[in-house]
Amino acid sequence: MKMKPSIYKLSLFLSLFISFQLSAANASDPGCGSKREFVKNINKTFDLDADGRLELSNRHGYIDVQSWNQEKTTIDIKIIVNAGDQEDANKVFERVRIDFSHTSNLVSVKTQIGSETKGWWDRIFGGFNSDDFKIVYQVKMPNEAFLRAEGQYCNISVGDHAGEVDVYTRYGNIDLEDIGDQAEVQCQYGNINIETLAADSRVEVGYGNLDIDKASGTLDVQTRYGELRIDEAPKLDLDCRYTELRLGKIGTLRLNGSYGDLRIEEVNIIRASTTYSEYEIEKAYQEVDISTGYGDVEIDWLQAGFTEVRIKGSYSDIEVRMDPTAGYELNARTSYASIDYPSGLDVSRKENKSNSESIVGKHKGQGSGKLELASSYGDISVRD
Repeated sequence: MKMKPSIYKLSLFLSLFISFQLSAANASDPGCGSKREFVKNINKTFDLDADGRLELSNRHGYIDVQSWNQEKTTIDIKIIVNAGDQEDANKVFERVRIDFSHTSNLVSVKTQIGSETKGWWDRIFGGFNSDDFKIVYQVKMPNEAFLRAEGQYCNISVGDHAGEVDVYTRYGNIDLEDIGDQAEVQCQYGNINIETLAADSRVEVGYGNLDIDKASGTLDVQTRYGELRIDEAPKLDLDCRYTELRLGKIGTLRLNGSYGDLRIEEVNIIRASTTYSEYEIEKAYQEVDISTGYGDVEIDWLQAGFTEVRIKGSYSDIEVRMDPTAGYELNARTSYASIDYPSGLDVSRKENKSNSESIVGKHKGQGSGKLELASSYGDISVRD
């Protein structure tokens, strides 16, 4: 009695058969695997009021927007396909549709990509995918008009622009130069680079890095899983998770975060609540209010004339280096930790129990700031 072939033998047979077919196909087609570039151009010009609105939506490519002082917009689109021959390229061109709509006050451009029609062989072994083509928008628009640009698998670049912008992309990068009005910028799985934001703006980035040279208005930022650098901002609101923060000259900072370290060159006012985050503040000038757990706080220089510093930590060391000319009142307490204070402090009350310490005193000098420090399972150090 003959036994039926096992599944293993059947799979082996299919593998050998497919390998043979591929070898035969390659042998019969000496150009197999080679591709070249095919391009389809679409060029449009529309009148657009100086205070009008331009909306762009693209996929699998790039959007580049430049501004000018003309009441019209030009849209130059290239659909670039890598294919073995013109017939294959045409199949991709047929899948891509660019929809235009326009009035004197609104121009809209949107990429639509149809689904591929494949035989069983192409479903298994390939055919075209998003790596085989890209769609490039080159756009000029009125300088003060509103811009909305969105993309998926798409990089977006905007040059100097005086008007309001709203930019979003997923799986792509965003680059903005000088933006003169309010900006709303969102990016998922990509990086954001911005030169200047002149007005109140909001920026969100997830699984990517954010780099801003200068913000002039209130800047509201949300980040997840990445790195952030902001050189200058008068008012900054941060909501950060798993983000390394590097800040330059900041006026007022409000921070809510966890799992990310913070380094600031200069700050006038900081109010922060964090966990699992380290602080290094090079210079603080006026007010500090920090609540933290499982992360040390270090202030390298607290300027004479500051008003109030309140730091509360749990499993966190606190270290503050004072301007030697500063006048202040110190109130510090610890649990299961120690307190170190300047020799020039005029101590009015000191307690040292088995599991806690506290000290109250004054330091003569310029100003009369209040320094309130509390920590459990973390040492406190105040130095001149």
